[in-house]
Amino acid sequence: MSILIEDVDNNSPIFYSSPAFNVNIASSNIVGAVGASDADSGDFDLVYTIPKAKRSAGFLMDPDTGILSCPDSACSAGDVQIKTSGRTLSATKVVSITLDSSTVQQVFSDSQYSFSVKESAAVDFIIGRISFQKEPDKMTIEGGNRGLSFRVENNNIIVNKKLDFEVWSTFNLTLCAVLDSVSSFSFVVISVEDVNDNVPTFSPCLLSPRKN
Repeated sequence: MSILIEDVDNNSPIFYSSPAFNVNIASSNIVGAVGASDADSGDFDLVYTIPKAKRSAGFLMDPDTGILSCPDSACSAGDVQIKTSGRTLSATKVVSITLDSSTVQQVFSDSQYSFSVKESAAVDFIIGRISFQKEPDKMTIEGGNRGLSFRVENNNIIVNKKLDFEVWSTFNLTLCAVLDSVSSFSFVVISVEDVNDNVPTFSPCLLSPRKN
């Protein structure tokens, strides 16, 4: 006999991203990014939104990735309230956006990095290293880190929790590097490779006696 336990949405999402970003709007239309973890919905069900007034002011929020942008470069600095919603519960976070007019500095060597890792990789395994044109003061993962599966240390992407291909096979991380108090963004695609770690199971079969 099999017993199926159904999950109940009794945990609100928790944000893990930074509370403020100082960006140069001339170098990128991305002005910030948020990420949250939900113990119930599994992160991939989370939807990110901003108030209508901020949308009218030119801000654009990607509902899936949590990336906040200003496509027409006409946004003004200030606080942006961001809401993330799971199946029934939600949470809000206020992010402070400051616009910097200093000389544009290229920090990341690439706009996107790609790595692969086996689902059997141990916690603390180094997946890959992020390269820079200019070494930042710090780098953080601001979005896409479902289940808090990864962390960054010394510019390396490191396995933070046990991976499972059957749960999440691809991660799209948003990285933020800060140099001289100005934030820059880049992206990392991590492909989780399947490992044959599941024992085959037999399906029940009903047999009827043959009649002569």
